[in-house]
Amino acid sequence: MTAQQSIGDWLDDATNRILSQTPRLDAELLLSHYLSKNRAYLLAFADELLPAELMPTLTAAVKRLANGYPLAYLLGKKSFWDMHLTVNEATLIPRPDSETLIETCKKLLPADFKGKILDLGTGSGAIAIALSRLFPKAHIMATDNNQAALSVAQQNAVDWQIAPVELVYADWFLPLDGRRRASVFPDNSFAVIVSNPPYIAENDPHLQQLSNEPITALISPDNGLADIKMLIRQSAKRLKNGGYLLLEHGYDQGQAVRAYFARYCHWQNIQTVRDLGGNERVSLAQYQTTDSQI
Repeated sequence: MTAQQSIGDWLDDATNRILSQTPRLDAELLLSHYLSKNRAYLLAFADELLPAELMPTLTAAVKRLANGYPLAYLLGKKSFWDMHLTVNEATLIPRPDSETLIETCKKLLPADFKGKILDLGTGSGAIAIALSRLFPKAHIMATDNNQAALSVAQQNAVDWQIAPVELVYADWFLPLDGRRRASVFPDNSFAVIVSNPPYIAENDPHLQQLSNEPITALISPDNGLADIKMLIRQSAKRLKNGGYLLLEHGYDQGQAVRAYFARYCHWQNIQTVRDLGGNERVSLAQYQTTDSQI
């Protein structure tokens, strides 16, 4: 693919080589990026020759994509919700499945919600920043134990937040910046806690397809449920009475997550929400000790 080609021919060749579930779309997005043109331009000018000096760059990019390297990392951007986020190899690539968390919060809370929301394991900041756009009067905190990921989240917050997002260097509920746990995560203080934690089993065959993404953000012991169970155990004391915990999980983990919530009498109104593909994706429960209101 080093010889000069027309836009249409290059797209056909690249589509045949790119290893992804959407090779044609990836080819179009890649070429749009390097030409600084939209996809409509590619269709309208399919017979136009590509610049000769661009061909080596395009060939190298397609070679990486043919080896399974994610397009989002190659471009440094990924669309999510109503944003175009910065991403790199320090962060997971935001996926449409995670928008189920945001949609569920949208149904739970009024648009003028003014309480505190905590996003645990924020990565690129996608979920926290999307929530800041939905709830511009809320106080939103987001944590991660990877400082490189927090740097990406900070850039995305600058670019896209509406309500300010407070970013905290922490391993779940354990601050890593020298502050005391109680000063950062006071008891009975959050109205909503959300998380897209690691939930893939260590022996899951699908991990091979995710080999370029940070492994610690993907896998969890106990068949992928260890971090989810820990969050169910530890989140209750940080929630206000009547507050909600929302957890993203694998398509086949809904029953196990609901069952683990049900082991504790203070978790009520346990339910699971399906994603756009019809898969069980987010389970949530309400922390209740008496009649509750958030």
